[in-house]
Amino acid sequence: MRRSVQALWAAGAAACVLLASGSAVSAAADYRWRVIKPTGEEQTFADSAKAFSDRDLWVFTEDWSDYPSRPLAHHFDGARWKDVPLPAEVTGKVRLVDGSPSGLWALADAGQKPSSILHWDGARWTVVKTVGYSGAVWYGLRAFGPRDVRIFARGKTGTDILRYDGTRWSSRATSAAGIDLVSPLRDGTAWAARGASAASADSAVARWTGAKWTRTTPSRAVLGCKTACTTQVTGLLALSKTKVFASLAVTERKASSAKGVLVRWNGRKWTLVRRLGAESYGSLVPDGSGGFWAIHGVESNDAMVVHHTAKGGLVRFPYRVKYDWLLLGVLAAAPDGTVVTFGARDTDKYEDGEIFLGWRLDRTP
Repeated sequence: MRRSVQALWAAGAAACVLLASGSAVSAAADYRWRVIKPTGEEQTFADSAKAFSDRDLWVFTEDWSDYPSRPLAHHFDGARWKDVPLPAEVTGKVRLVDGSPSGLWALADAGQKPSSILHWDGARWTVVKTVGYSGAVWYGLRAFGPRDVRIFARGKTGTDILRYDGTRWSSRATSAAGIDLVSPLRDGTAWAARGASAASADSAVARWTGAKWTRTTPSRAVLGCKTACTTQVTGLLALSKTKVFASLAVTERKASSAKGVLVRWNGRKWTLVRRLGAESYGSLVPDGSGGFWAIHGVESNDAMVVHHTAKGGLVRFPYRVKYDWLLLGVLAAAPDGTVVTFGARDTDKYEDGEIFLGWRLDRTP
């Protein structure tokens, strides 16, 4: 069954691009692409990924051969891909993953059935908790350490925050509704965003203080709106209290299309970082050095991985073969500079006109 390009972006389904770089990226001129296949197939949907280095990479896909579908885990050790078994009772898809090489956490979303919280101890995967949220939407998982794991879910009336302290799990219901993106900080605070606001930018972004949600929104001047405008937050990343980035697609009243902007919260107010043109950023992830990686472009032959350095520089890594469209979705980055993303491109090889492959992006001398 064919999935639409929009559905693929939402699910982060696709193929893999691997950038192996042991040093700071200074230019995008010296690189090349090579095809890889994490699952050995050309049509494989990927739901999430986690990169620790160019020799330690996880990718999660889905087995649709039976109902209900089951998640599959694939690990790359620098030389080859290996399928790693998950507990037999786990169904659905692994939407969220975070942690360390010997302490990896994942959330397997089973839809209307109870979902599973999984843990990798360096040797095997186990189910540590079954969560009976019927129809909940899981949109955030962050593991700051073995005694601080947080999971965010959209419940029936608002946002629920699950937390593991190394001994037990606790749950807290909050009033925030309609959240699609979340980026927590180690101090217990978090930033969250609605994917689309109904009529204005007034409720686009909110901050969790540890006790309540407070709204904070970029001004019209920062967004570049001369008249009333609607917004869609496409990416959100909190690096610190004074370094929070948000990418928004902004549409002014009577405008025929949206324009992308990247803004930053500096601890006091939102400021403009860069106007992005017709496309926005998605899947913002930290680079470990005060900057971040992102995907620029959703559905176009100009979709690419970009790197925003800590000093504000921008480096682009486009795929040099042009297609009618190239879709990139999930993104993960490791401290050694390894970056993986998932994408799909057009093809006439299959009846549905879509192909999902892995591309490896290598720095060249």
